[in-house]
Amino acid sequence: MKNTTYEVLLINDGSSDNSETICKEYCERFENFRYLSHTNRGVSATRNRGLNASQGKYILFLDADDEIKNDTIESVFQAFEAYQDEANILAYPLEVNDGKKTVAHVRNKTLLLKIK
Repeated sequence: MKNTTYEVLLINDGSSDNSETICKEYCERFENFRYLSHTNRGVSATRNRGLNASQGKYILFLDADDEIKNDTIESVFQAFEAYQDEANILAYPLEVNDGKKTVAHVRNKTLLLKIK
């Protein structure tokens, strides 16, 4: 993001693979990355830990199986800045890739909001 400071919290929820090593390598490479670890407590406890540890104005959750485009964080940030007095939660279209093609996620159909 241009002219914006952000932090990245990498939270290991008890992974038994090579996640810890990968996370620590990123933290060594990037000063705005922080690594936290705990025994498996599930997604809600892990996100709450991230919320408690976060120092940022905005929060974006990414799970291990999520992917985002290169401009996603910047576009989400710009949207929040533009609508900061009107929005507390920002939702954007989701896509699913089955290895062969990318299609709209079924939840997109319920993601409609009309402001009067």
